[in-house]
Amino acid sequence: MNDYPDSQHLRDLEPPLLKAVQAVLAESPPADAVARVLERAKRLEVGAAGNASQGVWDRLSVRLAAMTIGQRIAVGAVGLSAVVAWILLLPGLSSLGRLSAMERMASELKEVKSYGYQCVEHVTIQRKGQTEPGLVDLTQFVYWRAPGELREELKIVLGGVLPAGYHPGQVTADIIVISRTDGPGIFVDRSAKTFCRLAKMAAEQTGSGSLVYPMLPLRTIREQPGKVLRDLGSKKIQGNPVHGYLMAYENSDYDQVEIWLDPATDLPVEIGWEAQDETTKSVERMIDFRWNIELDPKLFDASPPPGYTEITAPNDKESLAEIAMALQTYAQLSGGRYPPLDTYQVNAKFDPEAIRAEMLKMAGFSGPARPEWASDKKFLEIQEARPGLEWIAKILRNGTAAYQGSKVTPQDKDKPLLWWWNEEPAGYRVFYGDLHNQLLTASEAKGVIPPRPRIFDAPVEDPHP
Repeated sequence: MNDYPDSQHLRDLEPPLLKAVQAVLAESPPADAVARVLERAKRLEVGAAGNASQGVWDRLSVRLAAMTIGQRIAVGAVGLSAVVAWILLLPGLSSLGRLSAMERMASELKEVKSYGYQCVEHVTIQRKGQTEPGLVDLTQFVYWRAPGELREELKIVLGGVLPAGYHPGQVTADIIVISRTDGPGIFVDRSAKTFCRLAKMAAEQTGSGSLVYPMLPLRTIREQPGKVLRDLGSKKIQGNPVHGYLMAYENSDYDQVEIWLDPATDLPVEIGWEAQDETTKSVERMIDFRWNIELDPKLFDASPPPGYTEITAPNDKESLAEIAMALQTYAQLSGGRYPPLDTYQVNAKFDPEAIRAEMLKMAGFSGPARPEWASDKKFLEIQEARPGLEWIAKILRNGTAAYQGSKVTPQDKDKPLLWWWNEEPAGYRVFYGDLHNQLLTASEAKGVIPPRPRIFDAPVEDPHP
């Protein structure tokens, strides 16, 4: 009968045993390492561990007693290695080895000074009424180096059967994000050839893991011991031996995570997980990890690319007033509505020149320009609306922004009309139907800003085919 303790009982024994093993491997062990470890283990058994842990002590004592006197009193590397090796080979201690691997990995992750890896995700979406699924393929490259420089490259490509307005091979994201703690960062959209500046990252964010390990799984395995569900055994990845574990973590978005470790470094070689519901299946892998590597400083250069247009959203009073004035002028001319556009619709575009032309037409200024218009108050008001309209168009090129003029009127004082993410101070800048605006935290905005529709929700018709 197997009466060895479970992993919970062994957890308290692990740190002292591991310390002795590490000392042996370093070939500079204290003379009484094993004796002190076993004594410490025995003390830890008192209380909650109960009879099960006493069984571990009994077995360790029996193994030691079976050794020769020379083996038990040896203080050299060979003699002590034999003692510790025998301890670790005890039947039933495999759970201890697994927990040690995870704790060693977490410890090593905290000491890393730089890294690079690739993340690949394949998503399959089976939509109602469609026999073939839609596909989303995501590829991400991440580079980081201490004390606080991070580069993320992300590309998303669509495939399979898609909703109206999309086509196979369409790139919905091709971006670079550079974040730094020593100065401003940058967000670059390679498809649109635009960029916006990002606020300097706070120094404390490196300690929280938000900058050091931006991907949630890396933060999770760094900060939680987790529970070993299964030992996946050994295999080779790119010709190198690895050992895998199927893990579970509390308060995680992932039910089970596969972690494959390099036994020589205790650092991840590959991390993978899957998620599935009634319509969607996602398979994600973090691969090609390279730890403590030399990285080119140019990777973290936050200078704007040549030929790209800046779309950094405004936060000064003058620009915000220009936006409000432009929308107010349109509402006055149209009889109480805003430019009828919803940027949550596929391919919807806020065209400032087309909207200004519409305003001129509503005010009676049609045909070729006439000299007398230059002194007309209404004409001048429409001309003065141009900067605000251009600001809105520029802001809406940022993926965090949206406008819902087809759903919100000047009477809707509590409904959001236009919003975008503001870098500094951080938060969502929201214009409401009555054109007052405020800055909301991310948590406050959740109850105000309508969520962006997913691509594979019900088909969204293009209002401007």
